Amino acid sequence: MISKASFAGNYQWNSFLTLTKIEVQNITKDVYFRSILLGGMVFLILDFWIGNTLYSVPNFPSTAFLMEYKTFDYNLFVFIIIVFFTGETLHRDKASGYSVINDTFPVKDGAVIASKFSGMAFVCLLLTTLPIIVGIIIQTLKGYFDYNLGIYLVDSYLISLPDYLQMVMLVFAVHLVVNNKFAGHAAAIGVWVLIIILRDFANYDFNLFFFSYKPGYRWSDMNGLGHFGEPLFWFNLYWTAFGIFLILFFSIFFSRGTENSVKSRFKTARKKLGKKTALVSYAFLLVAILTGAYIYNSTVYVNAYRTSKEGELRQVAYEKQLKQYEFLPQPKVTKVNLIANLYPLERDAYFEAQVELVNKTDVPIDSIHFNSTGLTSFEILYKGTELPYQFPLVYESAKFQIFGKKEEREWYKITALPKAMMPGDTLELLIKSKVINDEFPNSGFGRELVYNGTFIAGGMPDIGYSSGNEMDSDEKRREYELPEKPEDLPPHDDPYGRRTLLFSDEADFIQFEATVSTIPSQIAVAPGYLQKEWIEDDRQYFHYVQDTPIQAFFSVLSAEYEILRNKASLPNGQEIDIEIYYQKGHEYNLDRFVQSYKDGLTCYSETFGAFQYKQMRILEFPRYAGFAQSFPNTVPFSEDFGWVADFSDPNSFDYVYYVTAHELAHQWWGHQITPNYTRGSNLISEALAEYSALVLTERKYGKENMKRFLKDELDGYLRGRSNESKKENLFINTNRSYQWYQKGSLILYGLRDLIGAEAIDSALYNFNAEFSLKLTPPFPGSADLYRHLDAHTPDSLKYYLDDTWNKITLYDNKVEEVTATKISDGEYDVTLKLKSQKLYADSAGQESDAKYEGDYIDIGIFAADDQDENGKDRVNPLFVQKYKLKPGETTLTIRVKGEPVKAGIDPYNKLIDRIPDDNTISVEVK
Repeated sequence: MISKASFAGNYQWNSFLTLTKIEVQNITKDVYFRSILLGGMVFLILDFWIGNTLYSVPNFPSTAFLMEYKTFDYNLFVFIIIVFFTGETLHRDKASGYSVINDTFPVKDGAVIASKFSGMAFVCLLLTTLPIIVGIIIQTLKGYFDYNLGIYLVDSYLISLPDYLQMVMLVFAVHLVVNNKFAGHAAAIGVWVLIIILRDFANYDFNLFFFSYKPGYRWSDMNGLGHFGEPLFWFNLYWTAFGIFLILFFSIFFSRGTENSVKSRFKTARKKLGKKTALVSYAFLLVAILTGAYIYNSTVYVNAYRTSKEGELRQVAYEKQLKQYEFLPQPKVTKVNLIANLYPLERDAYFEAQVELVNKTDVPIDSIHFNSTGLTSFEILYKGTELPYQFPLVYESAKFQIFGKKEEREWYKITALPKAMMPGDTLELLIKSKVINDEFPNSGFGRELVYNGTFIAGGMPDIGYSSGNEMDSDEKRREYELPEKPEDLPPHDDPYGRRTLLFSDEADFIQFEATVSTIPSQIAVAPGYLQKEWIEDDRQYFHYVQDTPIQAFFSVLSAEYEILRNKASLPNGQEIDIEIYYQKGHEYNLDRFVQSYKDGLTCYSETFGAFQYKQMRILEFPRYAGFAQSFPNTVPFSEDFGWVADFSDPNSFDYVYYVTAHELAHQWWGHQITPNYTRGSNLISEALAEYSALVLTERKYGKENMKRFLKDELDGYLRGRSNESKKENLFINTNRSYQWYQKGSLILYGLRDLIGAEAIDSALYNFNAEFSLKLTPPFPGSADLYRHLDAHTPDSLKYYLDDTWNKITLYDNKVEEVTATKISDGEYDVTLKLKSQKLYADSAGQESDAKYEGDYIDIGIFAADDQDENGKDRVNPLFVQKYKLKPGETTLTIRVKGEPVKAGIDPYNKLIDRIPDDNTISVEVK
């Protein structure tokens, strides 16, 4: 008796497994696959080993950082593999001729298609696993054993793997429809190119419409995946369901046999529309639609998504409708008593601020213009009753709100006062506000309120019209028929500018206290001195009081902190408490933070004037932004900014010490001395802070080792001016960061080198003495600082002050040749042939030779570098002295003790030289 063969059940399953195995072997043994994968592995290893350096200093290989590094180059190779081999897998049978045999087998189409997709799925699994293996190996080789496997597994298998599979799904569907390998490759690549063009060049960024796109995310040791997990889950569910629908639905076009005409394929496809596979695809489409509807509601309605064009139109409406109020007289805040209730796990915050305002103008004020783009809502109460207000802005309806228009958020309120404030009148108001983060936006990078590491501004609306909300682009302003926007602040002697503070135009100095509550596991911090902490109703409370006036410039932080406490003893006997709030496991560079504070508090208080507070704090916050910011006695410092930097190389640039010194200096330059709202005034804050950090660094590392620091500043300035798209201002009117940071520190350091430390210290001390903690206008501007520097600069050196502040001055210094002749044992005559030319540039960068008798410039001769006892490279100067060099060529002969190795002009880069690399060359010993 002959049994009947069965090709159902186990046969189909076993065929699927066998075919999947064949597909995997075909891909993994392919020489092109191995070559592309090898290229990706090389870049992956390099990216993991080098990482994302800052000032050429690498970080310790934290898993949170490594998962970001894999996106640098590796993903490009992954994309190539997926796009190319998905098509190869689907068409391999026909291309090799094997389909003539294979198509006769009683294997269902579904098993064949599933095996090909599963083969690519295995490849995706391999591509997501390799970074885990490479990462652990590199961490081990670097002596880092905190592997944090949870981050590896979540990032690789719950984030990257769905990403890769979704790419396979789209390419797979394209090839099913096209049914030609090369046309399919072209079509698949064309789809991705079109997506990139639309997003990067046409500014379309609504993720729901771009296959496999999701809100960005970033791992943090402090906050883990944090609030990025929710949108990633929903978008992955949406795109995965839609991708499965594409494969299942377009599988109806899959053809076997020799009949592959378009007509026959569409005829066959129509017959399959009611089959099981198509019906299942509709179920996945329904899942995608329902998920997409939830995402749409969350991004468009709950979080008010706007296109870039709509954002521009709102800026235009703001300026055209409210510009008339820009200099409207408004009262000044004089006192703030803040209550901040933080709910980190919900990412919500509620604020109440008891505020005192004073009319410091000479006219009556009957209304106040409150505004805030960062608050979800706010209300102004007087004696328990909300004051009436008008929301004056009229916007065009949001385009994406097609299922009904959401009520506009009233972020600008012209609030009527109960009675007009006469000059000198005082008014007390209660401001209630909140920041609510419901669901998720189209872009996932909200960084203020997070599960662990909240860093948010004080929860109060601003007062008055702000030009900072206007459109800056000249091209866009012309497009929308807006007048040209002045780049510069008011002139130095402008009355409004002199009586208004640069960083806080709604207040002068204020009295401040804050009560902050958070969850019991976290510590909440605000500027001021901690008076009391307690637990009530499962909430942790902290009460801070600042007993001296401060600027209206404050923030609130909350996290699960470890605390390092230390003290600095100042020469005047003052004891300063030092507190470092940090993430457990980030102990690597705590000593650098503390030492910079100790050195800076001593140096700055001796040089510039007494320190005004009893404490200084540093607080770590998650790496969603890479900066540090100086508030009164409190400095939030990004996790990405030195906490896990690896300074094992003794020649590493100690940017933790340097940046900490800069932020500490702001307690003098920015908080004691509060710049006014006139052109160039920000140099008081930033240039003096950067200069102060240079001086402190010189004290620590020695004058002879300053070239590294000065060269970095010089390069930063030269890059900035080379990328200038409008005009470069004179330094006294500076309006760019590359000017007030890099140029400012250089020219102040150069002035100190010329006139001496004692002279510039006296100038800055006197400047501070005149304006320190000045509670009433006029406040200082750049012209006031220049006045003090000028008073301490000898007449013979004032050319430098004029060149650097009132002109745009560059140098073209070059050493042509250096020879040395041995005179006796250990003595050499060194002859230098030099060229020097000073140039003046206009605001557009046009340069011309300056006419002058001569400038004082360093001539340096150096022995061979060696290393100190710590293994750090050490510069060994044999001779450094200033010469007054006339323009053109100069020949000097100098006798030195010791064998010269290199020599040149301005060897430490104290001057702004267009090409600093030709300032020193090797010495030819004859």
